[in-house]
This record gives sequence, structure tokens and C-alpha cells, in this order.
Amino acid sequence: MSSRRTFAGVGSQKTPNTPEMPIGDIMGKTARVLVMERGWVMTSGRAKGADTFFEQGLIVPGRDAVMEGLFKGYLPKRPFNGHTDGIFIQNEDTLARARQILIDNKVYNFKPNSKIPRFIALEGKDRKKLSEQEIMLADFHTRNVFQILEETLDKPVKMVVCWTPDGATTIEEYQMGVTGGTGIAIALASALGIQVFNLNRQDHLDRICGFIGMEPPKLILPETALLQPQLF
Repeated sequence: MSSRRTFAGVGSQKTPNTPEMPIGDIMGKTARVLVMERGWVMTSGRAKGADTFFEQGLIVPGRDAVMEGLFKGYLPKRPFNGHTDGIFIQNEDTLARARQILIDNKVYNFKPNSKIPRFIALEGKDRKKLSEQEIMLADFHTRNVFQILEETLDKPVKMVVCWTPDGATTIEEYQMGVTGGTGIAIALASALGIQVFNLNRQDHLDRICGFIGMEPPKLILPETALLQPQLF
């Protein structure tokens, strides 16, 4: 299993899937080609939108991607989005290591002298001081670390395929509240030198569609200023 290549199939809950912009279908076929045909392993988060579109590509009669060790769905809590099955990390030492990875890699690109967010700095130390929103953010953001490094935190994926409203692909482009929670995975992957393909970039969309044999749609990118905030 250790020799198998792995990718993270993640993205926004607002990922489009229409006849004019079939990003969801592209995600599903990408998962099917890489995982079910070529034997890659896919990590994801079992959320609505992009995660679900990727998972739909793994539905093949007579086969079970989980049983074959080809799919790892990480949950921020259990149940989540109607799922009780999935990898739910509860070991406090492992969670603390995951939080420290976010801090060490400067995933939160705040202004100089700004502090690490309370929901990461305090989570696990004095959780009762956190609001429900902060606890939720800590759980979701920590879950994204496992999507990139798996549950042992030492198996980085080979690439990330995603869709976000702003087309971000690097830690510098990640904007908290705009890129959405997927931005945590993007920023960490970028910091670790992992290739990120964002399907809201025409060059990346063309490349992925060429690989899976689909005609790429032409993107019409929205102005970043008009994007609605997404925290997770």
C-alpha cells in the first residue's frame, strides 16, 4: 500500500455541476480514472459538493474502494453529512501534532505580529474556552491536515485536485473566509511542495480534462470581491 500514489480530491460545497459547467462530473471521472482504473488512493472529507462528486466516481458495480484500500474519507466529527463510516481521529497526541503542522507551516497567513487563531492555539489545551464556532473550525481545519498527510501524518499526497471560488493554488493565494476550508488543504500542500490543481483555473481544468478525456468548459471567473465567505 505504501507504494501506491495518493491524491486528495477536495473542494468547496459550492462546486458547480451544470450542463454548462460540469465540474462535479469532471471530479467524478477524475476519481474513477485515477482510483478505479489506475489504482491510486484518494483522500477526501465526505462533505457535500466537491467531496461527494469525487466519491461518486468510485461507485463501480462489484467493487468497494474502501475495502480495496483505495479511499480514505476523513471525518471532522461523527456522524458527518449523514456518514458514520470514515476515519475519525480522536487521539489527542495525533490531533496536537496535526495542529502543530498547521502552525509550523504558517498556514494562517495573517499580518505580522498577529496571533495564531484561538481555535487552533487553544483547541485540545482548554477546549471549554472555545465557542461552538471555534470548536467547529478547529475540527474541520485539523481534519484537512489528514487529507494531505493521512492519519499517520507522514504520508503526503502526490497532488491535490479541487475547486474553490477563487481558484487558489498556493499558500500565498489562500484567503481565509474566501477560499473556504479547502484553503487549509491547499495552503498546507503548497507549503509542503505538493502540486495543487484547481479546476477553477482554465489551465488546470484543461490539463485534467485532457487526462480523463473530457472536453473542458470555458470558465467565467467571478470577481473575488463578490465571493461569499466560506469558513469550512
